[in-house]
Amino acid sequence: QYHIPSAEAKRSFYAGIVKGAPDVTLTVIPDARHFAMYDQPQAVNSAIADFLSKVTPNK
Repeated sequence: QYHIPSAEAKRSFYAGIVKGAPDVTLTVIPDARHFAMYDQPQAVNSAIADFLSKVTPNK
């Protein structure tokens, strides 16, 4: 089983994966595992709302 031991190690791991991709936002949800939307639903919703507020034109 593959395990990344800390939040900083996770951030570093995933930052390396998306390094060459344009316009990528990496958000770490603390205390969440593979299904972050079940583990930390409010944090996921907040991260999505924050992202959408940055990419959606003001109306």
